[in-house]
Amino acid sequence: MVAVYGGRGPQTSNIQIRSIPSVVRRGENVELLCEVENEPDAAISWQRVDGDLPYGAESYGSILRIPSIQGGGIYMCSATTRQGIFDERFGLVIQEEFKRIVKLFIVNNISHSTSEVGKSK
Repeated sequence: MVAVYGGRGPQTSNIQIRSIPSVVRRGENVELLCEVENEPDAAISWQRVDGDLPYGAESYGSILRIPSIQGGGIYMCSATTRQGIFDERFGLVIQEEFKRIVKLFIVNNISHSTSEVGKSK
């Protein structure tokens, strides 16, 4: 929560980034939503704090869509309002998929039996 003091007393704006879940699998499509309370006309911009936005990432106002995400990182939403500029950061974690290798050994158990052909008892 950010409080800004101005002409008519304290004004507050709350900026929040939402993504469900914050842990995703590599290759999934991700959507982040930046919400600013009490400021419906806020101008929203997105950036990745620890590098460039991933290839193919597109922002549509308050929404950042990342197709086929390959790596995690810290994302920041900046909201420009009548009261100033507010930033919120969000950590996105990639859950690695581990492949289990199962070795299956087949042991043939062949039983041998012998019989004599042509002999009468």
